[in-house]
Amino acid sequence: MSTLKKSILIALVIAIPVELVNFFFFAFPIDVGLPDDAPWYAQALGAEWVLLHLPGLWLARWFDPYASSAALRVILLLSGYVDTSLLFIAGILIFCLVRRRAQRRSATNG
Repeated sequence: MSTLKKSILIALVIAIPVELVNFFFFAFPIDVGLPDDAPWYAQALGAEWVLLHLPGLWLARWFDPYASSAALRVILLLSGYVDTSLLFIAGILIFCLVRRRAQRRSATNG
């Protein structure tokens, strides 16, 4: 199995528990919102949740007249999973690229 395929598989597996924790324990209260005096970390966590689930929010708005509440939650969970997986894949590939460049640079300098 190539390094790219391993990286993608690792990212897909790691994204499952991360997204489950993110979705069920750190879900942003979109319908209520945050108070004006909310701490900065709560605002940052809310912004992160909204950005990761933005495609799902758009789809939920589109499907809203037709879908049940449970279906909308599944849409949000799946969109967050896809975004989290892509974020992990990008992070792993950037890390591998930087490591490979550092190895090449040390081999030419050494």
